[in-house]
Amino acid sequence: MELSGVDYVALTVYCFTFLLGFPANLLVLLVYVRKARRHGATPNVVYALNLCLANLALVAWLPIKALEMGLQDWRLPPLVCPIYSFFLYASVYGSCLFLTAVTVGRYLSIAFPIVYKRYRRARLSCYVCVGLWVLVMAHLSISLATEGGAHFVGVKDDASVCYDHFNASQLRVLLPLRLEMSVVLFLLPLAITSFCTLRCVALVWRSNLRPMGKRRVLAVALSTLAVFVVCYAPYNASHIVGFVQAKNVEWRSYAMLTSTCNVFLEPVVMLMLSPAVSRGILGKVCGRQSHFRRSDASRGKLSNAPSERSRKGEGGGPGDGPGSGLGFGPGSGLGARPWSGLGAGPEADSGSGPGSSPGSGLGSGPEADSGSGPGSSPGSGPRASPDSGPEV
Repeated sequence: MELSGVDYVALTVYCFTFLLGFPANLLVLLVYVRKARRHGATPNVVYALNLCLANLALVAWLPIKALEMGLQDWRLPPLVCPIYSFFLYASVYGSCLFLTAVTVGRYLSIAFPIVYKRYRRARLSCYVCVGLWVLVMAHLSISLATEGGAHFVGVKDDASVCYDHFNASQLRVLLPLRLEMSVVLFLLPLAITSFCTLRCVALVWRSNLRPMGKRRVLAVALSTLAVFVVCYAPYNASHIVGFVQAKNVEWRSYAMLTSTCNVFLEPVVMLMLSPAVSRGILGKVCGRQSHFRRSDASRGKLSNAPSERSRKGEGGGPGDGPGSGLGFGPGSGLGARPWSGLGAGPEADSGSGPGSSPGSGLGSGPEADSGSGPGSSPGSGPRASPDSGPEV
């Protein structure tokens, strides 16, 4: 059977997605594993690792999907078909739910920083992840069980197909189940993600962040929502249309194309959610420190200068007193910035010790919950760059 123009496009998308998604997800996975070992696991790290694993599971089966599309025939053993279908769809819906979990965690850390800090534990996030995986697998197990007798490979237009040809009795069970999956595993997470994203934008936009920081928050939040809608809406729309028309729609396999694009789009979003991680990667790629790290280091040297002079017994000249000249006093401009506790620095959300600022819970990067120790002030720790916003 000859390939149509749409089939060539689909084959190109699958190959392009595999070549981009595999190294991108491996990079994000290694970065977050390293952060977990250095600073301990946080809820966002747990969700990010599960998101990467779901994407890697999809990437692992993409060559088979591309082979099926290219040959227009199922040439593998029938036993591979149910395993392939299970992992393919589990990774799609798993990614959808974990992206929602990341968005909810970001919203709670901004809207309810003090209350959320009490329950912000990696163990609780692991329980949430297990529950989400069980929810996805339970739905898929029921949908795959509609193929009575495990006859997953059928014949359609004189070609073998994997899980794409159903009789009337199977469709009576499968179509309502697909509709329920689209509601529970897509429409409900979409409503939650939209609410949390818009609330985050509204809360941060009314804050005292500088315009550049607000624009960064807006870009990250809306890009997350856009990836969610663009990647998952077409495939779930095929479930709704199929239920209305009472048939297995022909374009369902092509609607899967956008769902596979999340493999290389979501790693970009995860890096955007943590500026500290992205700056560290850029610094390594460029072979030098980023502008932010150099400026932080220079500020650190300036802030240490008065203490060194006092240890040496040097007399302070004009402007060395509190609140004068260089501004090392209590009211100086080189101290903590008003929003430095909102997670704008590389080690955001560190104020877990006594005396920490309530606003320190707004960071949601992988370094969150690092703990600043007893007596930490709202502006302690690495200083934020002037235009960086909260870790979203």
